[in-house]
Amino acid sequence: MSEQFCYACGAPTVAIGGRLVPICAECRARGEGEGGVETTWMVAERLDARMKGPMSHRAVLTGLAKGRFGPDSRVSAIGGETLALADHPDFRGCFIPGSADEMTILGLREDWERAARRAKWRRVVTYCLSGLLLVGSLGALWYSTQTRVFVLPVAAATGSTKTR
Repeated sequence: MSEQFCYACGAPTVAIGGRLVPICAECRARGEGEGGVETTWMVAERLDARMKGPMSHRAVLTGLAKGRFGPDSRVSAIGGETLALADHPDFRGCFIPGSADEMTILGLREDWERAARRAKWRRVVTYCLSGLLLVGSLGALWYSTQTRVFVLPVAAATGSTKTR
């Protein structure tokens, strides 16, 4: 039997089934050679943390933008080798200034910060309006105890329409 090598990385591999192009398990886990199939990733925030996932590439970039993951977070493709995020070939560009992945992260970070600011102002306005409603209700309650403004005439309370 002749020795075969992975077309993507050059690693020695064995033919599996009737594949025309040999591919190693590592490249298969990253989704090489399978059109339309997105690679899924497992990520651990710290060395001692358990892996979270599976996540798409975009979800990992979003986690980086939100600060959930950093360069020391561990990442692996399903069935692949676990590496630090900054050392992984598919995510190395996230930490190189001006790269496409870094620009995507900056855009996601700006979107996230805008959404967080909107949510903060929405909370402030909601709290202020709730406080205003409470103060107005307490003022109306106090005013009703001091005056007869909210007292209904007997005719209105009984529903009679006769006038004297």
